[in-house]
Amino acid sequence: MADLAGRWGVTPNTVSRRLAFLGIKPIRQGNYRFITPEELELAQQLQDHVLAGRPMESFPRPQEAEGGQVVRQVRQPGPVVPQVEQLA
Repeated sequence: MADLAGRWGVTPNTVSRRLAFLGIKPIRQGNYRFITPEELELAQQLQDHVLAGRPMESFPRPQEAEGGQVVRQVRQPGPVVPQVEQLA
């Protein structure tokens, strides 16, 4: 895990978030956490995807339904009421 942070030039927290996004749960042995070679390959593919300027959410996750793409629903902003009217 620490090796991935150094290799990718990101924080260990970013590595943890990316692995969680992929559904990868590292194996803990003492103070160390490890992933399998297959999981490492998938994580590297996500890293390459992100480095290409694409959002992490658009990375297909094969173990998930419909490719595992994340759909975000953005709430439409409500009407803007000027603060002066609110005080009145």
